[in-house]
Amino acid sequence: MSIPRTISYGIVGNYNDVSGKNISNRNIDHNFDGDEDDISIIYSSSKGIFVFDKKNNISKQILKGHSYGITRSTNDWFAQRTVNRSQPLPKHKRVSNIVRFRIKKFSVIELSTVILGLQGEIHQIDLIGEQLYVPYTGYNQILIYDLNKNSYKRVTDLCSNKIELSIYEHSHLNSIYVDNNFIYCIAHNRTAHTNRSSELIRYSKLDKTISIQDLNAHSAHNIININGSIYFCDSNNNKLFRDNNVIFQSKKLLRGLSMTDDRIYVGGSEIDFIENKRYSSDATIYILDTGGNQVGQLDFPGLGNIYEIRQLNGVDYSLSNWRNNAKE
Repeated sequence: MSIPRTISYGIVGNYNDVSGKNISNRNIDHNFDGDEDDISIIYSSSKGIFVFDKKNNISKQILKGHSYGITRSTNDWFAQRTVNRSQPLPKHKRVSNIVRFRIKKFSVIELSTVILGLQGEIHQIDLIGEQLYVPYTGYNQILIYDLNKNSYKRVTDLCSNKIELSIYEHSHLNSIYVDNNFIYCIAHNRTAHTNRSSELIRYSKLDKTISIQDLNAHSAHNIININGSIYFCDSNNNKLFRDNNVIFQSKKLLRGLSMTDDRIYVGGSEIDFIENKRYSSDATIYILDTGGNQVGQLDFPGLGNIYEIRQLNGVDYSLSNWRNNAKE
């Protein structure tokens, strides 16, 4: 293991891309197979952020632009945006913002920037209480942002409020789940490039120690700790795990995971390391019962890789804040 390298905080240039031109109400083609009616989700892909609601016959894009993580507080949604993804830049030269918005009648309102100018691409983000947790993907750090203090913040202001993890340098933290005592992160470990299987990092908030569990997974994503069980996607092996058991397997890369009381939603993307194919490939969301049996499927032609799935309404156990959100 090695200590995370020093970060050059602060990005030169104006990367605040929040404006009305990023809001979309474009209808999205889809194919649905199954008898499920109670489906209401928000999800991100290579092309933006989208909503699907079966009962209201809604399938549309609500924000344009490459996005990974999505989370929510009681009233607001938060999302990562890669603001210069269209440029031919290596990953460490890309720039991420985190935006805040509300959804009214399946449309975005009150769009604003929360954090501006994170170096590289940020993947999953999540909240516990009013603390926004951001795994700093390329740097083995977890940044923490207090929503009560500011409504807008540059990344340089986050330097003093972070957790540094003494783990393998190229761990590529991409997923997070937080409870009262622990922070759980997936170390993707860039398996295709390093041949290192992915790991589960558990950080104790009480004594600031870490434990590391080898998941024996290829480029894992997503982590949920609920009812004494750990769920994660062994992405490039096309498997969804509960603890040490495979409960679902597909022919696509699995990434993006959401859980309700009786359903599991998991995203399926084409396995391809060519960026332009990731952008235009067909996307799938598999709908499973709690045992991992498939009960439905959504297909979205040409929508690109699926990155995140969350529930628009009701309980979502993939959110660390699920207890607060369920009270709505």
